[in-house]
Amino acid sequence: MPRLPVDGKKVIEHRISLGGVEREALRSIALSYRIESLAGDDGVLNELGSVDNVVGKLAVVGFILELFGITDIFDFDDDAKAKAMKIKERIVQNEKDAIANRQAVSDAEREFLDRIFGGLF
Repeated sequence: MPRLPVDGKKVIEHRISLGGVEREALRSIALSYRIESLAGDDGVLNELGSVDNVVGKLAVVGFILELFGITDIFDFDDDAKAKAMKIKERIVQNEKDAIANRQAVSDAEREFLDRIFGGLF
């Protein structure tokens, strides 16, 4: 129920009645607005709408996979592959060293606690 205005006079109520065609048009507009708000100008659908964008992104993924020796999509020269493999091996070795260092620290902490608390840990 509408509220009375501040001056105490009667409230005038305005209504808009829609027919079936108008309701369907309004539903269509609302749906298109929802889709536009999800996709947007920077949305996924906009990015995939251009063949150039899709091909470019796939080429970058293929290039990275090729450099790390995961696949053989492109015909790179052996020097580029050798450099990429050296980088990959260095990354793997750094990760192994980090794991070994964490294990060594953990072992040292456990030994220290065993000495202090007499084997409770």
